[in-house]
Amino acid sequence: MDEVQILPQNTFIPLSDRKRHPNLWFEDGNIFLATNISIFLVHRGLLSMNSPVFADMLSMPQPETVEIAIDGLPGIPVVELSDDDGKITHLMRFCYNARCI
Repeated sequence: MDEVQILPQNTFIPLSDRKRHPNLWFEDGNIFLATNISIFLVHRGLLSMNSPVFADMLSMPQPETVEIAIDGLPGIPVVELSDDDGKITHLMRFCYNARCI
């Protein structure tokens, strides 16, 4: 008899249930990045300067449907990331601390 492999369930959490990142939430930010756990409010320009991937991604026109209100901040684009929350946290810390090195 063949073995049955049990796959993990989808870990998608609605945006309303995800938490603001405690250190990577800037009130003057202009883009939300959402992982499976956290929401980051960061700066498009800084991401573009530090990452060619973000530069390419953010240079494309964004559909209006990705703009929602989070924490009373309407009209800010939301980018859903499938990457691990910890990896995105490290990447964001690098982007924000790269200017200090």
